[in-house]
Amino acid sequence: MKKVAIFDLDHCLVEVNTSFEFVKYILKQEKRFLKLFFLYFAKLLLPFLTFFFPSKTDREIYSKFLKGFKKDVLKQYAGEFAVYIIRNFLNKYLYEEVNKFKEKKDFILILASSGFDVVVEAISKNLGFNFYLGSVIEYSDNICTGKLIKKSDGKKLEFLQDEIFPQIGDIDFHNSFFYTDNLSDIDLAKAIGNSFGIVKYSREAKFWALHNIPVIYKIPVFKHYNYLFIPTLYYFIVRFPTNLIGNIYYHLFFPFMFGVLVSSFSIKNILILLLAFLGYVTLYEIGYILNDCVSVKKEEKPSIRIDPNSLFCKKKNIAILIRVLSFLFISILLIYLTSSVPYLFLISNFLILVIFLIVNNLRQQNRKFLYPFLASSHLVLPPLVFNPHPIYLVPTGLFNFIWHFISAFEKFIVKSNLKIILISLPKILLLFLLTAFNYLKPDLINSKVLLLSFLLCVFDFLYLLKFSLIQLKKGFKKT
Repeated sequence: MKKVAIFDLDHCLVEVNTSFEFVKYILKQEKRFLKLFFLYFAKLLLPFLTFFFPSKTDREIYSKFLKGFKKDVLKQYAGEFAVYIIRNFLNKYLYEEVNKFKEKKDFILILASSGFDVVVEAISKNLGFNFYLGSVIEYSDNICTGKLIKKSDGKKLEFLQDEIFPQIGDIDFHNSFFYTDNLSDIDLAKAIGNSFGIVKYSREAKFWALHNIPVIYKIPVFKHYNYLFIPTLYYFIVRFPTNLIGNIYYHLFFPFMFGVLVSSFSIKNILILLLAFLGYVTLYEIGYILNDCVSVKKEEKPSIRIDPNSLFCKKKNIAILIRVLSFLFISILLIYLTSSVPYLFLISNFLILVIFLIVNNLRQQNRKFLYPFLASSHLVLPPLVFNPHPIYLVPTGLFNFIWHFISAFEKFIVKSNLKIILISLPKILLLFLLTAFNYLKPDLINSKVLLLSFLLCVFDFLYLLKFSLIQLKKGFKKT
């Protein structure tokens, strides 16, 4: 009997979404920059598009940009693209497993992906797989229609049983292997005797643990480790993309609005706020670097954001020294621009760094008690350069602590409904309470404080709206 070794592709064997990258690659080669702009815009709106059109997958949206291309042109580009992806984004640690199975004559290698079939085929040939599975692009007279005639998302087991397994014959599934990062592959993972969830973060590992499936932590691929030595780039390259929309709002937009509200709007003050933000990130990165290069080695369920054995981590002391000197330089610039010493800003930054260093040396289960302080600092610290009135810090502290402190106790939040009850509704109720207090004491709680309070509740309103729409959809289905 033959055995199979099945590998998922996107964010598993390679570190990217091949469908998005393939479309991007073609549009760049064809110099269709307007379409490229709309591609990025579509990616930004993807969470909203897939919510309102749940039957649509991201690949169906990306396939629209391929409309009009000839079949042979797509195949030619797919061949070039496969070489580019393998050279730059191959998960080398997982590919070592592929090579081990190649040496075993009783194993059949299958690359099973939800990506475009033309891309999956090209990559499978380059890597030496026996079979491949992908979402099939539709053609009319050898011209791409921009549609998919077969989507393998969540249906890999079904398609494998219908199309590939019969070609292999008798298969020893108990002693076969499957590697995937895709949570929708759980039915296939349960059907294969040795399945592994490929994860980057500890929160992803919890899903697989619920189904008694072991996990393998993947090491992120970076093309230019040297860039990480430059202050602030570690944050923007390694940490910022992990929660893009949330970080844009809470780490960039909100502190900017906070700074504008507590100071007079001018180019000089915007420059001061920008320098304060860069100074804060520069110093805060030291905690990130020590966590990602040192602390993860001691954790049972780490979140791997960078290879702890990389050259950057080996020379982390140089990176830390660069950041300390950069922070001192930025501090001197801030003193010059503000014509005073921003004691509150400087002391708070060093205090947060000390808390981060303490957190890095605590066990994972004990970190949750100090985590709210770190998370709140992203919102509060940069605007402290203006020495705002303490009343402005009240809503930020209260709202952010409600979110992070309760979230830290994850065992209470077993259902998404409870997130609304425990976190979003209390924050919204607190906003209404402050509004009522403003009516009674307008000289204490002013309109700027209320605006900050509202901005801190925006995502809670959206979450509540999303939950309500889901309940309405369920109600319509029942009727």
